[in-house]
Amino acid sequence: MTQPAARLVTLLGPGGVGKTRLALQSAQTFAARFLHGIVYVSLQEAESGDDLLRALAAAMQLSLRANVPLMEQLREFLRDKQALLLLDSFEQIAENAPLLSQLLTAAPELKMLVTSRRRLALQWEQVLPVNGLEYAHVEASEAAQLFLERARRVGGAIADAAVTRTAVRRICRAVEGFPLALELAASLTRVLPADALASQVESQMVSLASDMRDAEGRHSSLRAVFDSSWRALDDAERAALPRLGVFRGGFDARAAQMVANATPEQLAALRDKALVRQSAPERFELHQVLREFALERFDDARERTDTLQRHADYYMQFLIARRERIEGAGQLQAVAELRQEFDNVRAAWRWASEHGDATTLDAGAAVLYRHLEAVSDFSQAETLFALAAPHSYAARARYGGVLNFVGKLEDAERELTRAATDAQNAQDLVNLAFCWLCLGNLALYRGDFDTARARYDQNLDAARTLDNAVMQVDILNNLGLLEAYRGDFKQARAYFQECLALATRIDELRGMAGSQLNLGMLDGDEGDYDAARQEFERALPLFERVGDRRGVSVSLGNLGEIALQKGRLDEAENLFREAFVLNQELALSEKAANMTRNLGRVAFKRGEYAGAERFYQSALAEFRRLDSKRGESFTLDGLGNIAL
Repeated sequence: MTQPAARLVTLLGPGGVGKTRLALQSAQTFAARFLHGIVYVSLQEAESGDDLLRALAAAMQLSLRANVPLMEQLREFLRDKQALLLLDSFEQIAENAPLLSQLLTAAPELKMLVTSRRRLALQWEQVLPVNGLEYAHVEASEAAQLFLERARRVGGAIADAAVTRTAVRRICRAVEGFPLALELAASLTRVLPADALASQVESQMVSLASDMRDAEGRHSSLRAVFDSSWRALDDAERAALPRLGVFRGGFDARAAQMVANATPEQLAALRDKALVRQSAPERFELHQVLREFALERFDDARERTDTLQRHADYYMQFLIARRERIEGAGQLQAVAELRQEFDNVRAAWRWASEHGDATTLDAGAAVLYRHLEAVSDFSQAETLFALAAPHSYAARARYGGVLNFVGKLEDAERELTRAATDAQNAQDLVNLAFCWLCLGNLALYRGDFDTARARYDQNLDAARTLDNAVMQVDILNNLGLLEAYRGDFKQARAYFQECLALATRIDELRGMAGSQLNLGMLDGDEGDYDAARQEFERALPLFERVGDRRGVSVSLGNLGEIALQKGRLDEAENLFREAFVLNQELALSEKAANMTRNLGRVAFKRGEYAGAERFYQSALAEFRRLDSKRGESFTLDGLGNIAL
């Protein structure tokens, strides 16, 4: 990590050998060397290159844009960052390693520390094999100390007698110092003396050596201890452990009981035997390797299928149960709950899609759409709704909505039109109204204001018929935007005010923030800067509450513009700088360049012409890099004013 040429270091070793712990320790040691910090990215649940990119974006809290490829946004965000990415458990997506090369090429100060069971086979890669803890000298070895500490923690039968020291040495040697294997073995000292445990582990190793496949050879020591742990379980624990293996990204006690029929007492017993980890007071998980071993222990394929079906049923109902809260005052809590369980929800959605469960998909589509919209994960949304669209017209409608967001207008129109027909045939006014809203948005993007108005009117009539206040908030805001684009500011203001009143009544924070932002923009266009400032100041904390960082950046920039127009130059500079930093963090390069241009305007107002020119030249270079003709034109005007 201290060598400039070391851009990508892979800690290579089998599961349970301690790669993650070593990576975290190394990252902490070198933290001061990275100006923009260290970003930990767990890839345990990743299955594709898209999953990798989404995990990176989430770990960096990158606010995603719908119509820009995710890789492009990541390259843009990282290009000037001096940071360390710690990518944990890369082996299951190793074939997507070339994506890392693209990021390293785009960001010359970026480094990566990767843990993997497989080499990445990249030109950038430097491989450091990770072996188990040192165990040659039992009294002082790391392996022995870890074993003894864990054994004492679980109340194991450990003494300082010579026979125990010899047994500990044998155990450490048999498991090759693997930390996870040592923890499992230590838990068995509650039921076996150390010397008997050593003999059992050694015997199991001999048995494994005779039939272990080459690909699994380096897992043999861990599997040997797992097999010993398995034999120490009672029948109920043996039944529960494989079922717990179906969870993705952790689970709570209620889910364990409903899906795996595992009681709290069994969870506690499996935790004490180091087979299940308690990651938080109400949260449990399995190490990835132990999860793989556990899944192998299903008695038959039917039992595994039945458990996966229960898992899908449970988490689809978990999703559907948030239908009311995801659209009202409880939205923040609902989003937080879905974010925590999203790996399980995603697996359940995929299962329902693969098995054509139309009823469940129809019921869950709107909730999943609202959640992914709230967290700006349009790439994930496109993938998941594409899977479900053939089986569910509600999912097809949301698929069309996502395609609209990402700029695939012809595909969006096709999917939305078909979904609207299916919804109409099913007399489903809720989903039909959603299609009308999206088709209206599509027409607005194309500049077809008459068609947009017709679709919006259909949506508004439906929302009022259904007495659905959230739907009315959405459409009133869109009607305001449509009239503003048409130049009818009076009618636009009326819609925004109606939207704000309704959103306030039902405590729909995003609708409140959006309508206040739009009202402020109208005020600014009409020259009423004091009124505009009040609206922006009301919108800003609402965007902060809902975690909409793009809304925050727009509000800051608008407040800076008002301060500039009112001659409050210090205030304007501070607001533009704050907005610039946030836009950089969000990889909103054009908006960041515009804030640089605004700083040039502040300097010009102060008579600091040399400083103004530096800001303008910096902004001009960025606008040209982005091929932003509009930004380039405004900046050249600023440079022209200096020349005059």
